[in-house]
Amino acid sequence: MGNPVIRIGCTQYLHTEAMLLGTLTLDEFDLHPERAKSIDECTLKTLGGEYDVGECSLATFLKISEARTDLKALPVFSRKFLHHYQFCRVDSSIQNPGDLAGKKVAIPQFWITAGIWHRWLLENYYKIDAGLITWCPLQLDRIEGVPYPKRYQIDWGYVGESAPRLLRNREVDCFIYARKLDDSRGIRTVHPDPMAETMNFYHDLQVIPITHVFVIKAELLKTYPSLAGALIKLFEASRCLGLKDVGNSVSMYLPFADLHMQTTEELLDVDWNSYGWSKNEYVLETLYNAACDQGFISGERSLEDRFVTLG
Repeated sequence: MGNPVIRIGCTQYLHTEAMLLGTLTLDEFDLHPERAKSIDECTLKTLGGEYDVGECSLATFLKISEARTDLKALPVFSRKFLHHYQFCRVDSSIQNPGDLAGKKVAIPQFWITAGIWHRWLLENYYKIDAGLITWCPLQLDRIEGVPYPKRYQIDWGYVGESAPRLLRNREVDCFIYARKLDDSRGIRTVHPDPMAETMNFYHDLQVIPITHVFVIKAELLKTYPSLAGALIKLFEASRCLGLKDVGNSVSMYLPFADLHMQTTEELLDVDWNSYGWSKNEYVLETLYNAACDQGFISGERSLEDRFVTLG
């Protein structure tokens, strides 16, 4: 008989490319990697059972795993600082998140992981009540039946709209997410110096928000006890190969990328983006507690029970 087949789904980044291309393999398993078009597609396919191992929105996994015990999360992540993904018009009076009280803030989906992180930032770092903001989702949340606590003001009248258009037409005051806008004409970041603000935040709290996680079918962990550890090593090896190739891969757009990488390691830590449970437990607990505080999850099932706690 041949090796067991493991279907893996993920979006394509430098840290997943070596795995997707088949550059890395596992001796005891045949890996069938598939590139998903988006994290939305990958999350839904993973939760729907199309992948044995799949990249998933961390917040969506936390919600789904309240009722489902057939899935476990591996300590393999994607993460992003978020301060430079808060946008307003160039002529806006907004200079910091403290100015958002009473304003309209557009967001792709109310319960995306980045949304929970942004509200946590507002309330725990900037001491602003997120209930004083009118939240304007541009899409419906990817799973049905999620709660919308009364403390939040949510205006669903903007579903289907474009964030840049809403900003430029002064229909909303701010847009928050976890990636840059495709069209930033007439738009700037909320923080005049987002990098300095980010580093102040990092030095204060030592948090780099985790947004995506890899999820595995729990039955596979019982059938193949060595699989979890082997996959974590595989994804870590893929990440390291991507790290080595950053400068070369993006040199057409960032000619000083290698210098930027060196600066990043000096500012943060050479190990800032590594995988494993122990190195990331604090950040995971931070999001878990935020999701509980915001009313997204109940907290009845512990974070540790949802994760493979290796590494």
